[in-house]
Amino acid sequence: MVPTSYSTRAIVFAYLVGPPRILTRQEGAAIHGAVCEKLGDDDFSFQYTPPSDAGQEFSVSMTRKREREEFTISISGAGQGAPTRVLFHFVWPAAVQIATEDIDQASEAIFAQVGEEGYGRVLAEARIRGRAEAAGDSAAGFLTKRIFHFSDGELGTLGSRLSFAGIRYETDAADATDEDSLANPKRMVTVEVLRDDPRCLYVEVMSQWPQLPGVSGGGTIEINPSKIRTFTSPPSNYVQNAIQYTEDVVLPLLDRS
Repeated sequence: MVPTSYSTRAIVFAYLVGPPRILTRQEGAAIHGAVCEKLGDDDFSFQYTPPSDAGQEFSVSMTRKREREEFTISISGAGQGAPTRVLFHFVWPAAVQIATEDIDQASEAIFAQVGEEGYGRVLAEARIRGRAEAAGDSAAGFLTKRIFHFSDGELGTLGSRLSFAGIRYETDAADATDEDSLANPKRMVTVEVLRDDPRCLYVEVMSQWPQLPGVSGGGTIEINPSKIRTFTSPPSNYVQNAIQYTEDVVLPLLDRS
């Protein structure tokens, strides 16, 4: 792989907030206006989907398109007491720093409009989707030869020509520290052949900061108030943390003989 070939395809950031709350069309329109004013940009579309008679699902969505760059903001409720999701999705950002600044400002506008007490943050998630050139003319060949170290004989036992391959790993979240509320997030990493260009790799790093770390294997959680994670950092800090992990950990793992 050529590390300098890496480019960011999308930045996705989300909060889960509670308690559950249905926004009206008027509240959604007020949020849309606040976001446009904060960013100094009235190019955002607006769409509101009301809850049905049978449930509490709703959504507020706004989108801005500039050439191939697309910035979508959505607030949605899944109903049945589930937390509300506040999502920011930047596709093909022209500049990562500018994209994260826009996300910060849009987030400020939303929470200033609805009030922090009305929407308490219980989880933050940053997802970085990227593209990297693989050494040679086949990403599947790069993964099988350079990462999996399959021999020609082993490849032959798989069947006809291998067209897709990938790797994935996850790490659990642990307690935040007094010095760093962003420490020890959950990570989910995917590296696979890019479907729309099989010469390249698709690289996705999801980093998730829950209020409390989960316990696997059916264990129980003993809640220590001092270990409850707070969410005072702006979205850009979470996004940069995920980007740094991509650059410092994931890409070097792929740059091996």
